[in-house]
Amino acid sequence: MSNMGRGRDGDGHAAARAVCHHAAAVRVPEVVQLPKDSRERVCAFAFFGYTRRPTRGSLIALAVFTEVAFLLRHDLATYVFVSTIVLLLSSHGLVRLGAAKVAEYVAWCVAFTAPYAVYLLMFGLGAHIDSSIGFSTAEAHRTTDWGSVLTAGSWLTLGLVVLPIAAWGGLEWRRRHGRWDSTAPAVMATAVLLAIVNAALLRDTTPSRLSDVFGVAPVVLAWVVAQAVRWCRAVRPRIVGVTVAIGLAALAVVLADATYVQGNFRNRFMETRIGLGWQPMLTQARRQVEDLRRWPLNDRAQGGQLEPLVSYLDRCTGDDQPVLVVAYLPQLAFLARRPFAGGHPWFMSGYFEGPGEQQRMAQRLKTRPPAIVVIDPAEAKDIPGHWPAIADMLGAYGQSHSLGNLEIRTAPGLPQRGTDQDTRLPCFR
Repeated sequence: MSNMGRGRDGDGHAAARAVCHHAAAVRVPEVVQLPKDSRERVCAFAFFGYTRRPTRGSLIALAVFTEVAFLLRHDLATYVFVSTIVLLLSSHGLVRLGAAKVAEYVAWCVAFTAPYAVYLLMFGLGAHIDSSIGFSTAEAHRTTDWGSVLTAGSWLTLGLVVLPIAAWGGLEWRRRHGRWDSTAPAVMATAVLLAIVNAALLRDTTPSRLSDVFGVAPVVLAWVVAQAVRWCRAVRPRIVGVTVAIGLAALAVVLADATYVQGNFRNRFMETRIGLGWQPMLTQARRQVEDLRRWPLNDRAQGGQLEPLVSYLDRCTGDDQPVLVVAYLPQLAFLARRPFAGGHPWFMSGYFEGPGEQQRMAQRLKTRPPAIVVIDPAEAKDIPGHWPAIADMLGAYGQSHSLGNLEIRTAPGLPQRGTDQDTRLPCFR
C-alpha cells in the first residue's frame, strides 16, 4: 500500500475488512472490499460435496454458503449463485428434475436473504442499492485496465484465462467418449466460477489481484493436470504423449515462475522465517501475536508512514470522536480505533460522488461532525467538485496543519487541552 494512488487492493482489502467493526457509525451498509480466495476455494469443495451426496441437506448447504457470500460481498454471491445453477443443471439435466432443483435452490436463497432484506427495508434499501451500484461502477472504472494486467504478468494472466477453457474442453471430450462421471458437474461449475472471477477481478496490476483470482484456480488446475497425465499415458504412438508431457512441464515451470515473481513469494516466505529453522519461525510468530495485542497498531500502518498520525489520534482525540479521511487510507480508522465520519472509511476521487451519496453524506456529517479531518492533497485536489457536502462542512473548520504529506483540520468549538508535543497539533483529550 505504499502507492496510495493505484494498485493498492492487496493491502487495502485487509485494511477495509478491519474497519468493519466501526460500522455502527454508518446507518446504511456500505460495500466493503474483501479478499475472496479462501471462500471461492471452499465453494469449489462445496460443489464436490454436493455431487457426492446430492441430498436436500447438501442443497440447503449450498444456499447457506451463497447467503454467507452475499452478506460478505454482494458480487461474490453472484459468482457463487451462477456457478451453483450450472452445477445443478449439469448434475440433473435441463429437464424437470434440474429445473426443480434450481427452483428449490433459489427458494432457499430467497428465504435466507429475507431477514437482511427486511433490515434494508427498515434502514434504506434504495440508499443501499444506490451506494452499491455507485461503488461498483467507480471501482470498475478505476481498475479495469487489461493493458496493465498483460504488462505485469502476461504468462500468469494467460494461464488463468486459459485454465477454465482447458477444463471445459476436457469435460466435453469425456462427455463425447462416455466418460462423464459424478465429479464432472462439480468441475464444470468450478471452472465457470474461475472464469467469472477472472472476468470480474483480473484487472489492474496482477500482483494486487492474485489473492482474488487464485481461490479456485488450483482446484481446476489439479483436474486439468490429472486429465493431461492420463491422456499422455494412454495416447499412441508413445512419442506423442512424451512430447506433450514435456511441453506441459515446460509451461508449468513458466507459470510457476510467474506466480513466484508476481506473488512476491520470496519476500513473503522470508518474513515467516521458516527457512531459518523452527526457533526463528516460532519467535517470529510470537512477535506477530504480540504486535496484534498492542494498541494502537501504529507500527503496522503502511510500513510506519501513518505511525505519527495514528499515535496522534490515539493520544489527542476521544474514543467516540469520528475522523473524516479524504484519502485512500481505509486502515486509518481501525488503527486509531475511531469511528469514520460521513458514512465511509475513506474518500477517493471518483467514489461516493452521486447526488444521493452527497445528500446522505451531508446528513451524516451534520448529525455527527468529525473531530479531525485528514486530507491527502494528491487524492482530493478538488473537494468542492467531488464532494460538495464535505466542502460545505470544511468551511467552518480551523486552519490546516501538515503532518507528513497529509493535511489535518480540526473541528471548531472542540475544547483544546493543549498542544501535542510530538506533532505540535491541537490536543483534545
